[in-house]
Amino acid sequence: MTQEQGRGQGTRTSDVVAEVTHETRRPLGLARSYLSLILEERIGPLHGPLRERLEQVDAKLGEAQSALDNRLLLLSTLERDEREPSSRQSIDVLAAVQSAINRAQLRRELAGGRLELRHAQPPLSARANGALLSRVLDNLIENAL
Repeated sequence: MTQEQGRGQGTRTSDVVAEVTHETRRPLGLARSYLSLILEERIGPLHGPLRERLEQVDAKLGEAQSALDNRLLLLSTLERDEREPSSRQSIDVLAAVQSAINRAQLRRELAGGRLELRHAQPPLSARANGALLSRVLDNLIENAL
């Protein structure tokens, strides 16, 4: 495959990712908008357990939308990184993992979980896209919580 063909393939992949992003976000957004109207009682009064259940549904839809966004962004980044390998650099993997754990502190506290990093010496390094590695680690921790 020539470099020009690779760019063309990358553009097609990006177009597909953009279309999938739009088409999957739209129904989730509509559902959340409708739930918002219900929770704000613009459609009618809302009482007790039903309100709590609908708030839980809204929270789950928000989590699903966020997870979907993260996965699609990851896919897009992987595709771009494949076309532009120069974005790779030497990364301290243990520091990247510790940073991801630090970013997840609030979520961990809300979930009542515990995260700690235990590792053997020496430090571990790899050539990688730092932003992509951060997203992957964030997704792993999010899924674990």
